[in-house]
Amino acid sequence: MDRHSWSHGDQLAEQYYDLVTNRLNVSDANYKKISSSERKYLFYVTAHYALPRADIQESAELLRNKGVNESYNCLFWTSWRKVSSIIEPQIADSETDTMTVRLLTDLRLLLHRKRLVPFQGFKAVDSFDADGLNRPFFWRQAGAEF
Repeated sequence: MDRHSWSHGDQLAEQYYDLVTNRLNVSDANYKKISSSERKYLFYVTAHYALPRADIQESAELLRNKGVNESYNCLFWTSWRKVSSIIEPQIADSETDTMTVRLLTDLRLLLHRKRLVPFQGFKAVDSFDADGLNRPFFWRQAGAEF
């Protein structure tokens, strides 16, 4: 099947198809490793709070219509809001292999760069006034005294 025959613009279906048929857009060295591997996984990371069943079912239906009949046991989903809490213990675990630590560290950096991190609450912000006093504030109204 030609990669350009996807008419629905379904990225999940496209990525899954590319994975199971070894039509990967990666370097030659990585292509050889991935295509020869019996264990291939696709991680579907979204902004949803719960499993986006309808999206996954729609992608599965499109794949079935394109002749891909899989059990989808290599497809995993999580919300980007949870990724940090999932990967941090793995990075810190001394038994995690070096390549996995590198991959997870790279993923953590990417998430931070794209600001895809969970809200951690507010922190006190210090302000120095003209009189040199250090006063915490949340907002300041013009002319207001603290």
